This record gives sequence, C-alpha cells and structure tokens, in this order.
Amino acid sequence: LPEVTQSKILNWLKFLEFIIFNINEYILKNKINEFQDILGNQVKNLKFKISTLLDTNDVFKAKYRALGMIIHIIQDSYTVSHCKREDLYIKEFYCYKEQSTKIHKENDYVEKYNEDSLFSNMNQVLIKILQGDSAEIYYNEIFKLSDTTFTSSGGGFN
Repeated sequence: LPEVTQSKILNWLKFLEFIIFNINEYILKNKINEFQDILGNQVKNLKFKISTLLDTNDVFKAKYRALGMIIHIIQDSYTVSHCKREDLYIKEFYCYKEQSTKIHKENDYVEKYNEDSLFSNMNQVLIKILQGDSAEIYYNEIFKLSDTTFTSSGGGFN
C-alpha cells in the first residue's frame, strides 16, 4: 500500500536526521544496539541496512552519509523509475525488485517539468538541516500522496 511505503520513507528520513543531529563517538562505537535502545522498534521496523551508514568511526562521515541519503531519497522520489508523480503529488511508488536493472537505469531520470520542484525541495531541506532544524515539514510535502494513489507496482519497467 502507498501509505505503508510513505510511512517507511518518512520514518527512515526521521532516523537519518536523528543521526545527523545526535551521532557521537559513543553511539558510533555501540552501533545498532544503541539506536535500538534510543528509538526502540522504529529501527527494527525500518528494514533498511544501517551498516553502510555506520561502518565508520568518524562522526563527520556518518553525518555526511546520512545527509547524502536524505538528498538521494528525495531525488529518487522524482525519478521516473521510482515514482509516478501527478501535479507533484505521488501517484504511485515503483518497486525496484519488480524491475529489470537495465530498464530501471534507463528510466532513472527526472522529467524536465519536475526539475524545479526537485531542486527547490532539496535546497529547502539542506538549508533547514544545516541550520540545525528538522526538515520534517518538507518531507511531508515532498512525499504527499495523490488522492488517487495506486498500489505500488514495478511501474511497467520489467
């Protein structure tokens, strides 16, 4: 269901912000166990690999990776291979596992009419986070579902 996908994305973005604003050497040393203690089931329910993010002992690198992941998630939400958008609202999420890798790569671009919105959204999020504030208000708008959102599919990119 699109609402489930949207919820998972929003939780992941909140978790990445948590890392940006709270990561320190102590947390890095304790890795996942510490996050589970702090966030409880939210970490377990993300179903994303956190090891890539935390395979460093450098706090700056962990923050930089988390910020990069946030921007990448926003960018993916505007690519033809990841989402169908209608009037900037998400009409359908596309499931990567159901797509041909080759065809996915060919459709991993942003349509011209969405470029301004994408760049504006990335800019707003970056400014907010670099000022030390949560960008959650923007995430809710960026990942807003259309009133006629479809159940997720492969998007015809098989």
